[in-house]
Amino acid sequence: MANYKVRHLGLIPDGAGRWASARGETLVFGYQVSVRLIEQLVKEFFRHGGSELSIYLFAVANFKRQDWEIDALMKVADEFMHTLSENQAYLGVSVTVAGDRSMLPNSINSTISTLENRNTYKHTLNLLLAYDPVQEIQAALETEKVEKVEKGEKGEKGDDLLEHLWVKNPVDLVVRTGGAKTLSKFLPMQSSHARLIFLDELLNDLEVSDLMRHVYEHEAMDLQYGE
Repeated sequence: MANYKVRHLGLIPDGAGRWASARGETLVFGYQVSVRLIEQLVKEFFRHGGSELSIYLFAVANFKRQDWEIDALMKVADEFMHTLSENQAYLGVSVTVAGDRSMLPNSINSTISTLENRNTYKHTLNLLLAYDPVQEIQAALETEKVEKVEKGEKGEKGDDLLEHLWVKNPVDLVVRTGGAKTLSKFLPMQSSHARLIFLDELLNDLEVSDLMRHVYEHEAMDLQYGE
């Protein structure tokens, strides 16, 4: 679509645990339902012309939860990554993982390596796993410092910070489900000019069409009030 305005969509999928608890279901089942919706969104967003999608799967802070909660999260994350690996060519996505990989199980890290070794596709899917923006900025500053030393360049630290972030492109629209009206440290630098949509509904109570509706509405707003 030539006039597609949401080039980069951010999603904060919240509410799987509350959804499962209200129905007497396991936390694993709640996460699995969420993942199926996320998989549909990946297909639909790129099919309609988007170029980059960033999804906040879990933060470093999530590892402070009880062991059984972390185990459920890792189990479903492992399943999701494996399914994504099987369907990567069909989806046509290059995958970037933003986060502290040392906190992830070996099975997930192995799948991440497989995914990133195939990053030749035009669409970009950024998965935030064990993510914290302070770590992202620290890593970017360190990378920039090393490059400047290697090239013998001068300049203030942070001049080229953005190009060294794990997620490099600005986000156009962020949608969060579950009722909370906060970004919860989701890509703060990349989302500094993004439009924010906070939905009261839990993710699992939505359809992919509900999420895409906000993309279309944002596009229409840009076309009406844009440049």
